Amino acid sequence: MGEQIPVVHLTKKDFELEFYRGTGNGGQNRNKVSSCCRIRHIASGAVASCEEQRDQIQNRKTAFMRLTEDIKFKMWLTREHYTKLGQMLSEEQIKAKVEEQMDIRNLKIEVKEQGKWKEVSIDEYIFD
Repeated sequence: MGEQIPVVHLTKKDFELEFYRGTGNGGQNRNKVSSCCRIRHIASGAVASCEEQRDQIQNRKTAFMRLTEDIKFKMWLTREHYTKLGQMLSEEQIKAKVEEQMDIRNLKIEVKEQGKWKEVSIDEYIFD
């Protein structure tokens, strides 16, 4: 098979990030530092959050991964993809395609380092 060309591009502008302070056990730092993260994909309305970690970056990564697993986000992404290809699918077809395409091996992650975009593996991104 030839190289697949991505049809749908998402940038930081497509998401709203909210950082907030955690509550409950965890000590003084948890109550004073906004390390928890809630991320919302504007177009689909999918929302995910994380406040398990002490580090804001780790919470942001976990929240983003949870968002990509949200059915609302998956449905939106698949619908966008096929709309841009000029194909119309039923809800059942979309659900089947979502499961196939959202496999972790099919996601491409790029980070901006020193003004240049660099592709990273999912393991490198999550556990960085």
